[in-house]
Amino acid sequence: MRNLVLLRGSPACGKSYWIKEHGLEQFVLCADDIRLMIQSPILIPSGGEAISQNNDKYVWNLLKDILEQRMNRGEFTIIDATHSRSSFISSNYKKLCDKYRYRCFVVDFSNVPKEMCLERNRVRSIYKIVPEDVIENAYSRMKTQPVPGWTKNILPEEFDEYFPRFLNPLNFDKYERVYVLGDIHGCYEPVKEFFDSHPYSENNFYIFIGDYVDRGIQNKEVLEFLFNFSKNKNVLLLEGNHERWLRYFAEDDAESIRSKEFSIYTVPQIKDIDKKELREFCRRLGQIAWFEFGGNTFYVNHGGTPLPPSVYYSSEEYFKGTGKYEDCLTVENSWNTLVAEKCYQIHGHRNIEKSKIENGRCFNLCDTIEFGGNFRWMEINKDFALSLCGYIKNNVYYIHEQENDAPIPIAVEPMELIEQLKKNKFIYEKKLTDHISSFNFTEKAFYDKVWNEQTQKARGLFVNVSTGEVVARSYEKFFNIGENDSVKTTELRRKLCFPVSAYLKYNGYMGVVGYDSEKDELWIASKTTNQSDFAKGFKDILEKAIDTTILKSVAKEKNVSFVFEVIDAINDPHIIDYGTDQRIILLDIIERVFDYKKWKYDDLWNFGKENGLEVKERCFVFDDYNSFYEFYVSTDKNYDYVYNDRIIEGFVFEDTNGFMTKMKTEYYKVWKFFRGIAHSMYKGRSIDTRIFYMPLQNYIFGYLKSLPKDDLQKSIIELRKMFYRDFKPLTE
Repeated sequence: MRNLVLLRGSPACGKSYWIKEHGLEQFVLCADDIRLMIQSPILIPSGGEAISQNNDKYVWNLLKDILEQRMNRGEFTIIDATHSRSSFISSNYKKLCDKYRYRCFVVDFSNVPKEMCLERNRVRSIYKIVPEDVIENAYSRMKTQPVPGWTKNILPEEFDEYFPRFLNPLNFDKYERVYVLGDIHGCYEPVKEFFDSHPYSENNFYIFIGDYVDRGIQNKEVLEFLFNFSKNKNVLLLEGNHERWLRYFAEDDAESIRSKEFSIYTVPQIKDIDKKELREFCRRLGQIAWFEFGGNTFYVNHGGTPLPPSVYYSSEEYFKGTGKYEDCLTVENSWNTLVAEKCYQIHGHRNIEKSKIENGRCFNLCDTIEFGGNFRWMEINKDFALSLCGYIKNNVYYIHEQENDAPIPIAVEPMELIEQLKKNKFIYEKKLTDHISSFNFTEKAFYDKVWNEQTQKARGLFVNVSTGEVVARSYEKFFNIGENDSVKTTELRRKLCFPVSAYLKYNGYMGVVGYDSEKDELWIASKTTNQSDFAKGFKDILEKAIDTTILKSVAKEKNVSFVFEVIDAINDPHIIDYGTDQRIILLDIIERVFDYKKWKYDDLWNFGKENGLEVKERCFVFDDYNSFYEFYVSTDKNYDYVYNDRIIEGFVFEDTNGFMTKMKTEYYKVWKFFRGIAHSMYKGRSIDTRIFYMPLQNYIFGYLKSLPKDDLQKSIIELRKMFYRDFKPLTE
């Protein structure tokens, strides 16, 4: 919790012994320890040794940097130093305590007799002995410079009273009932509805669980309500993980705000709120509620932990929760196993599994309120068996407005646009014939993520540079979910126009069929050219699948390109094992114009059916963001995920406006990663195993190391089969 403890006393007064006696070593920052890390003990003229004081500026700067890192997480921290000067205490700690809302305690050892310190000093380890005038000066300063009034001065024997290992719960039996109210996320209407049906009473106690802002569209209304409501003495507002941005905003500390969501969407809603009132509000936020009521004990926090609260746990444990976001059920189950009966936990913050409120003796008040989900609440009566849990549907949230989403195309003449593409240093032109060039983004654009209207358009784009005609074109560049800010889940909530379709992502290479009007010929290309082995392989498979005169006729008359996925498992195996398949899948029919337009899926399907072509598979249709998000979180990071008994590469998601994003399965990502690892190992490059994040990766790496070097040249499909055949620890 947010408590800073300063030990104050002369060298040899017993501070270090007291720390060990109380088992507090893991919470201590000690200036002498840092001095010894920086420089070993030095010889002194008398022939003894001493801890060097020559690095003190660096030592204290480093100590304060470490301290601030701990305070930013709300860590309980003890500073072991002399602290004999009151000005030193104020200049080094006051601003930090104010910034991070810490209480500061001084454990005062100045009552230890000076003579005892002098005697102890004479028998200390040789390098810890200090000149006796150092002890004399410390005592003279402590006698004349009192502890600053903004701190709390306590004696060593009082420490356990102020900092018990486990906190003592408050007693709430004077109240008739306790209400615990879940995450709000800028959604005022369901909160209002709750209090309309459950009017405020001073006979009840109200606990709000945190996350009052972000994602919703009524952030101002929520804050204005809470400003007034929290002034009641029977109300406690806990801090959630989103409130730190609110505090930085109130303090005009824009540099500390790391949330795009807060900066772009929440700030415009709350910019007119009085920041002084907002600062007072933030100061009132608590960390936990720990109370007895009707013979039971209740622990309320934002994030969820496996054990009851302790003064020694960091505040971050309370408002972010223990473990990873997806560990929620594990944390709750640990509580149910480890914590005594009649002790209950109530939390919010995370609920990927869409669990019901009650799980044993844990209650989860997190729901997707900001996406049109529910506001969860809990009423606790003295007879706990009669307590209630409730849901209130939120009907006021961001709804995608289709008519405003489609970008307005900028009218640019084709030849002018071609000239712009030629001049863009992040786009390269490949001249294929005397009149046709392909335009694609450069490697630098890809690795440096230089994405704009031009670099995204320059992907599989074949143009007649003499006439400005688009000969053939593929998709514009689109991204994996989470790959950049534009496709983070919070942004997709606003961007996606439902329903959203999920299409199977095939693991081959892309082939494009267009039309060259100057030569009245079909244009068949792949990977930026019509002249590569890939293009030739695509053409061979294409001609076996369909009479290409049909494609030529439609490409010419309808002014379209055909985009195919090419599966050539014999000549070009990738990550997913397709056996000996050689086939093409029609992905889309795209108009041969610079502004991206394509046929609807039903028209695509009908064309494929009429001409005997396999068409991409539509796997799912999501009617709202909740169903889309639940599918994503249940599939992402799941190595064992299969679709219809098939191991797949992933899915492409497309909304009703044509906006596209994609996701790859964990299985695909792991084995694509090890395809690169095997190649690097064959080249003799060193591998940084610290990047492995799952046990399976260590097993695979160990297996690859055991193989003869030439085996590393095999396809990753072959290597994977060998691994599962030969590597015994997976089945033992």
